Amino acid sequence: MQMPHSSIVWVVLLLLSYGPAAVGQTIIIDEGFDDGNFTDNPTWTDPVGTHHIVNSQNQLQLKAPSVESKSSITTPSSAAYGEWEAFIKMDFKTSSTSLARFYLISDATSIKGGINGYYIEIGSSDDDIKLYRQDGNNRTILIDGDDGLVDSDPVAIRVKATRTINGQWELMADPTGGQDFNRQSTTATDNSYSTSNYVGLFSKYTSSRSEKFFFDDIKVTKVMPPLAIQNINPADNQTIDVIFNLNVDPASVSASDFSVDNGIGSPNSISVQDNVVRLSYDNVLPGSHYTLTVSGISDQSGNTIAPNATAAFTLFDSFTAGDVIINEFMYDEPPGQSEYIEIKNRSDKLLDLQDWQIGDDSNLQKIS
Repeated sequence: MQMPHSSIVWVVLLLLSYGPAAVGQTIIIDEGFDDGNFTDNPTWTDPVGTHHIVNSQNQLQLKAPSVESKSSITTPSSAAYGEWEAFIKMDFKTSSTSLARFYLISDATSIKGGINGYYIEIGSSDDDIKLYRQDGNNRTILIDGDDGLVDSDPVAIRVKATRTINGQWELMADPTGGQDFNRQSTTATDNSYSTSNYVGLFSKYTSSRSEKFFFDDIKVTKVMPPLAIQNINPADNQTIDVIFNLNVDPASVSASDFSVDNGIGSPNSISVQDNVVRLSYDNVLPGSHYTLTVSGISDQSGNTIAPNATAAFTLFDSFTAGDVIINEFMYDEPPGQSEYIEIKNRSDKLLDLQDWQIGDDSNLQKIS
């Protein structure tokens, strides 16, 4: 027996159906600094101007003052799933005080501070590479690479990380700087952050190593997940908002692409706003458990949702006085028993008691 708290709607179940949909991928960053700058296509942000393009290979070099410090440079990136690759050279033997990081995902451009995202660290007391998740100023190792991988002077390594749409991470490296990647340790699954704003390069150094970091061949490949139903949020018993994981192409959407079971069928009209399709019905839908089926619509990249994708949801009926009554209560329980109050739904409606409260002068509790 259930009754709504402020509206006549409460979503109780959601089932996503991806089906055999294709996954698209796009190279969004392919930066070799061959144009001799880092200010255009893509535009990198260097907050204190410590990076320059140098040598015949057009590499990005850190040229910072000779003091112990940290430097960073970032560029916008929306890739949260896909592949990240970079060549990193350090003309010294790394340590806990002199190392590099390749930020794969960051919610902020200031990667020297507290951000939310993921990065690869090259060099430490273990002379290895590691994949970290960063939560503000807290860091968690997800993959711990092979010890001694960067036990050389200088270090010239190419690193690569991949992340599937299911959140499985893999860390790889070629310690010679080539393309013969070896998997580092085990894989890890982490979906803490599913969006990205920036990718970046970070240097931590002592005063004698402030000009000994070189970066090149930054490549980011973005993987787009299949278009899928993410949520259903009924506004009332005539209006249902279907929320997708990607923005929908309005030209691909028609009312006949949506159908609700229990004899309800397609909506009378629809509207599209970004990743939300609103279904509108002329008649009030009775309270019940429903399944929505969607076919034929596409995201703004042209990828079509899997045929007959489904999501379950529940609509509740409105109530009138007398639908719900206190049927029985035990106010003076015998020893060894508990007080109770029995509530009865006298109607044939599907009602929601979410956030309802019941009690007496001394106590008030939520029913559910």
